[in-house]
Amino acid sequence: MAQSHEPSYLLADFPPTDDPLRTHENKDPNATESSIESPNAPAPGGNHGKHNEEKTFRRKFMPGRFLADCIATIVPIALLVFAIVIMRLDKRETEKEEHKKWKNAITVIASIFPIVFASIVGRMVFESARWKLEKGATLDLLEQLIGSRTVGSTFTTQINLGKFNILGLVLLLIWAFSPLGSQSVLRMLDSRLERVNADSGVAYFSTDATSQLADDLPSGPESGEGQGISLGYIQTMFTSLFLASGASKSDPMDLWGNVKIPNLNITDDGWHDVPSDPGPDSYSALVGLPITNVTTGNVTFSLDSSYMTLACYDLTSSNRSFNIPQNWTDPPTWGDYPTKSNGTWHGRNSTQLMSPWSMAVDRFVDRYWATTTNLSDRLGDFLVAKSYYGRPVLFENETDIRVEPSRLLFNAAYQDGAQTTAKGFKAECHVLQRYVESRVHCSRVDISAPQNCSVTAQRLSRTKHATENITALSWEIVWSRVSSLPTIMDGAQRYADIAMRYLDNPSISPVSSLGVAQEAKLFENITSEQFGRRLAQLINTYLLLGQVYGIAMEADSNFDSNITAPAEVGNLVEVYTVHWTWMALFVVSCVILLTSGIISIVFAYLALGPEILGYASSVVRDSKYIDLPAETGKKEAFEVVKIMGQKRVKYGYVDSIAEETQPLVGRTEGNMLGSGNTFDPNTDIPDLSGKVFVVTGGSAGIGYGISAHILQHNPEKLYLLGKKQHHLDEAAEGLKKFGDISRVEFVQVELEDLHDTDKVAKRLASELHRLDALVLNAGLGVGPYGETNDGIDSHMQVNVFAQHHLAMTLLPKLIATPDSRLCLQSSDMHRAAPSSIKFANLEEINTDIGPAYLYNRTKLAQIHLVRALVRRKERGELGMQPGKGPWINATHPGGVKTDQQEQAVDAYGTLGKVGVAIVRPFLKDPVDQGCRPILFASTSDAIKEEKIDGCYIVPDRKITEPTSQALDEELGEQLWRLTETLLKEKLGSTTAQ
Repeated sequence: MAQSHEPSYLLADFPPTDDPLRTHENKDPNATESSIESPNAPAPGGNHGKHNEEKTFRRKFMPGRFLADCIATIVPIALLVFAIVIMRLDKRETEKEEHKKWKNAITVIASIFPIVFASIVGRMVFESARWKLEKGATLDLLEQLIGSRTVGSTFTTQINLGKFNILGLVLLLIWAFSPLGSQSVLRMLDSRLERVNADSGVAYFSTDATSQLADDLPSGPESGEGQGISLGYIQTMFTSLFLASGASKSDPMDLWGNVKIPNLNITDDGWHDVPSDPGPDSYSALVGLPITNVTTGNVTFSLDSSYMTLACYDLTSSNRSFNIPQNWTDPPTWGDYPTKSNGTWHGRNSTQLMSPWSMAVDRFVDRYWATTTNLSDRLGDFLVAKSYYGRPVLFENETDIRVEPSRLLFNAAYQDGAQTTAKGFKAECHVLQRYVESRVHCSRVDISAPQNCSVTAQRLSRTKHATENITALSWEIVWSRVSSLPTIMDGAQRYADIAMRYLDNPSISPVSSLGVAQEAKLFENITSEQFGRRLAQLINTYLLLGQVYGIAMEADSNFDSNITAPAEVGNLVEVYTVHWTWMALFVVSCVILLTSGIISIVFAYLALGPEILGYASSVVRDSKYIDLPAETGKKEAFEVVKIMGQKRVKYGYVDSIAEETQPLVGRTEGNMLGSGNTFDPNTDIPDLSGKVFVVTGGSAGIGYGISAHILQHNPEKLYLLGKKQHHLDEAAEGLKKFGDISRVEFVQVELEDLHDTDKVAKRLASELHRLDALVLNAGLGVGPYGETNDGIDSHMQVNVFAQHHLAMTLLPKLIATPDSRLCLQSSDMHRAAPSSIKFANLEEINTDIGPAYLYNRTKLAQIHLVRALVRRKERGELGMQPGKGPWINATHPGGVKTDQQEQAVDAYGTLGKVGVAIVRPFLKDPVDQGCRPILFASTSDAIKEEKIDGCYIVPDRKITEPTSQALDEELGEQLWRLTETLLKEKLGSTTAQ
């Protein structure tokens, strides 16, 4: 049977003939040569007597084709309907279970979309080729179509044909929508926290209310019994406020949860922010205004109030006491009494008071304004009690009244030792009433929880009010009570009492013993402004208690003298967010899918002949070496398979005897990128009340996202460290929508300056009373080489050495705080660090190894720092104990959209710009997603419960192994030694003892 070489042939296990090469002569030629388009074509086998309907191909009903037609139209339509439903979710409030279902649906659709796309578009290409074959087409067109049934085969077909034509580019573009459509599904729906505002109303106490201090003076034991009880309450509350801790005095709310009104030095009509770190004397009074009807959420409203201010001058100290004539006679309860002359000091002297200090004023309103008959006529109320006195609001509608401001005299005589003569101190002040409008922010978790309120900004009041020269002290009856103020805390007459010590220094403990040396320096370092503000606060506290004492401890919703103010209630709710770019891409993909499905159906029914193109059975159908039944030419490809399915065929040459084949063995590698989102900071971060956090690089990018989510969950304090002041200012403005900004302290630090880093680290170490988490997030990205003023590669100094110093300086605070965390923001880019890294010396560190390698080296070093610290904890070093906090971990944020990509542009120029433009649309948002792993490491209870320590965490909370280079303990110890050596050289001491 050996013959000369021919092209290829097929051998089948049919009965052999005498001459294989002549087998085709016995085959009915009409089986392969008849045209399905010719009605006169002879039937196979030469049988021409059959009916006309048997002369042509007759299509049978095929369930598979019908199912394919249904899928080609119904599935794309269903996907478009799904897209429309998702569009309608935009800005709608989420529900946890519903959100979970949508996410699951999106994940399922993203998984099946490439499969559906490949099925429908692949069928469209196949049916197009089949139809073109019947109409007549060039071989390269048919090969291009039949070879473009997948993404990869479309590309390789163009290469194999040796040309890229318009059809090829169109096919590549169509197939590109397979991965793009799948990715767009995953990205088209997200959620974010959005502030939802609603109108509400709150009630607050009016400073125009009547005062117990203006009520009748007792005329006898019986008439004074009720007043004595009331005054006893007022005096007890007054004493408790000044004996409270410094933290309570500095708090924006008083001991009973009333909001304090700040005393700001305002000279214009604009709003002025209240300082985030107020002192005890920052408020007009140590007692606040009761506020009720505060709903849950974040409530913002404005309130109008007034308080007395003192513009002091002529502060004079002397080695002997001042003898300033002053006397006082209480006005009678009823009847006429002599008018006290203006310009003369009126007040109880220290002898009458048995106190080391006294006060006097020189001017009162006319008796006309202290007569119930006159007030009844003006107010239109017959039953006007004397408690209506002492209120500047009585003059609100008066005009053409000449009023000079009162003057107040403060006179103190005290000894600084048992055998010394009395020293003297005096001051004179103008007494004024200041009217202000305060913007108040309140937050409340639920209706059963206490409200947390503070004044955030203040401006001068724009409402109508009386002249500022009239105050509550302008009435004799009020002054009769206020002038007795020195006796309330009842110190020894010869020595400075609690009030005098507070006036000198409000931060000192009221019950501490100053000693002779400190007593001798009393009032030496105080300014006129400080003295006036503190003395006014002392008097205002007593005046306001005279009004509010009955409801200060517990006000109901209908307390007397309340003003209802409109309020805006804002709640952070999670809402759906549709990313319209990705949504548009998904809709286009679905339209392409639907169009392809319709085209495939049209071409499938336009084609008249059997499906043979691209099937293995086609080579059997047309082979001259296989004797087939005559009707085979009319059969569909799968019907031919049913006929010959069990026959073994082989491709080869006529003189071939044996062929040896060996299958190729391939392998696939898994994706090293992280798992899905299993930690949602909006819902999975626990309540952070009482906890203190320090975040580096917190003013922008991922650090801003970290800070926002921490603030959202009510920490006691958040120290936000940043390099540039304007970034800190922008962060301060942006974080207002996430929580109470007064809880955040913005600290500027230059990590490229080790001395500045050291100063900030020591300051934090001295200020912090606890530290629950130190989040070392700051870092330089892929950028050009540079050296700091300390002579160190800027990447290593900022990302490693400076933050190492911060960590070691604050480590005692972390150790002292139960369940504390130390987290470093590393990256999977450590996997691309050079293998030549030794961390041997500064010369190696200061070698320019290229922008990417400079960055990758620091990410490797951060993992080594984490592992080195954990090794020391396991050995019980540095004050740490095995199995206890701080829990130390490194994290990888994933691909995140930050300003660091701009550093790559600086490093690589145009190439970097093109690369950034390509990858940036696929990067995560730093607030919504990019900060999740490090927030899990720094806040989740699972860290302690599962004892996650010394680990490398990738999105969101998956623990994975870093590279073997990162696990090299000797390399890590060499980095530790180099770090400590450099810090000792630059700062004069090591950080780790």
